[in-house]
Amino acid sequence: MTTRFLLVRHATCALTERILLGRALDPPLDARGRAQARALAKQLRGEKPASIECSPRKRTRQTAHTIAAALHVEVHIAAELDELDFGVWAGRTFVELENDPGWREWNRARAHARTPGGFGIAGVQAALLAYLTRLADAHPDASLLLVTHAEIVRAALMHALHAPVDHWALYEVAPASIVRLSFAGGVLTACAPSEAAAA
Repeated sequence: MTTRFLLVRHATCALTERILLGRALDPPLDARGRAQARALAKQLRGEKPASIECSPRKRTRQTAHTIAAALHVEVHIAAELDELDFGVWAGRTFVELENDPGWREWNRARAHARTPGGFGIAGVQAALLAYLTRLADAHPDASLLLVTHAEIVRAALMHALHAPVDHWALYEVAPASIVRLSFAGGVLTACAPSEAAAA
């Protein structure tokens, strides 16, 4: 039996492209993000997910509820889909972070680097795989829509592709994009290239 996962990165909010939001900042979607969320809902209208799971952050909840209203599916909050804990990096601009040796190491060597909040990608991937396994067991032969954050989507995609985590920069996960994965026999597989909603 195969469970299909549609991993959606949340739509944009005003600070998305300038500041590392992490868990410290929780802004709502901006006008562009609301348009992206509506475009996602239209793009996914043909899907029949058994459930929509989403991170507890406001930006993911707003994206998920816009999609859910069009698909008539219930939204469940899942802590397993939360943003990484970036600790003291959260809330800083990307320009500021370029001067932080820890940030540079995180982006240079993710196979062993950790965020100030204690997160490493290997641990993120292991926890995510355990969560997807539980979902697949509960929803065999179903589609599930997961609304989350760039690093969570990227971690799942790289695991499915057996890609080295130090090559993370090769895998762009744009706001309001969709990555389709399948899960069967304990194996996660990438089904198609990332799709971006046209807002």
